[in-house]
Amino acid sequence: MDSIARLDRIVRDWLDDPDTTIVCGRWTDGSVGELLPRGRARLSAAKHEGRFAGLRDLWIEGEEHHLHVDLGSFDRVVYAVVPSVCFGWRPSLELRFERASQPTGLAFATSAPYAVDRLRTPLAERYLRRLLHHRDEHPGLVAFAAQAAPQRTHANGATYRELAALLWQLGARADAPPFDEHDPAGSLTRVYEEIRA
Repeated sequence: MDSIARLDRIVRDWLDDPDTTIVCGRWTDGSVGELLPRGRARLSAAKHEGRFAGLRDLWIEGEEHHLHVDLGSFDRVVYAVVPSVCFGWRPSLELRFERASQPTGLAFATSAPYAVDRLRTPLAERYLRRLLHHRDEHPGLVAFAAQAAPQRTHANGATYRELAALLWQLGARADAPPFDEHDPAGSLTRVYEEIRA
């Protein structure tokens, strides 16, 4: 299966989830738009061959606005657990589309991953299950990255700890590695690396 077909499957898996936010743009360019399809987003089938074989339309049922997405322009996706100012520096759970190891203007994120001050565990577990499934199904196309917040807070560290514990459970391993409170993103990455081995 070529990378366009594999990316098509990954996108469809995310769009099937009613808790997916479609993110357009990059903060480094000054603005970001978020679409909240609530399970109504659809991806067209391939319409072209050759240079435009990856072109798809992404739309929300009942809406006229849509996106043109060229899956052929991406060379990998990164499951990114990264601090978000919107969540008080607690991590956002994202899928970023990259070209030449650089982010593009398209990403998906788990919608509202927190209920007040608590991680919504079912959403986090669904995100991590999808990560592991896509990593196993599409080796070489799927990567993982965790980044620490600029300010460490107890809530932030606790979220990384909870994500690490969930990931370890999903990897069905015994004796989780120690969690370093001074390096929560590094600890989460180490859990991912260990269950990947």
